[in-house]
Amino acid sequence: MNVLLSGITARSAEWIFNTPRDVTRQQCHLIIVTQQRSILSKDKPTQTVRMRVIVVAPPPGVRFAVQRGRSELLEPSAENVDAIQFDFSLRLGSPLPEGPNLLGEFAQGSPSDRFVYVNSGTLAGQTESCWSRRAKLKLASIPHSIVEGAATKAEAIIEVRVPGTMGDGGPVCASVKPQTVVWRLVQNIA
Repeated sequence: MNVLLSGITARSAEWIFNTPRDVTRQQCHLIIVTQQRSILSKDKPTQTVRMRVIVVAPPPGVRFAVQRGRSELLEPSAENVDAIQFDFSLRLGSPLPEGPNLLGEFAQGSPSDRFVYVNSGTLAGQTESCWSRRAKLKLASIPHSIVEGAATKAEAIIEVRVPGTMGDGGPVCASVKPQTVVWRLVQNIA
């Protein structure tokens, strides 16, 4: 059996592999989740990770914004014809069985289906636009190793590149397919 043990200490991995055969997969999963909680919490009451969303090749003349809460909007931190960039932070909650638990004013949805909205057109405050769209970036698609790296390195940023234009020529919308985005850990260059 192949097991991916991202973020598990060598001592815990040794215990898991030397465990009697009568220990169930569910019990091993509980051990792994417990280890992930201890790694990500590091005895800090609140841990934040910095996020950067880059909308690549947006349609010309369409405004984009990241949604904060129910109706507030985050303006771009950098913008040119090739890309629009948004920078913000999320908090780390206790890990969920399906992955990291990212919280905060930019995290939308239920704990098991957390996402960030990237709004465009009228939903981004561009009243004269013919577009009213928003895209969902699923936070569960961020690899655990990237979240862990961002939590343990002060200058680290979780960066995602999202295609800005759909096949119809309009702005990106709906749930963005995980295979169309690139999540990576970058260092802040200030």
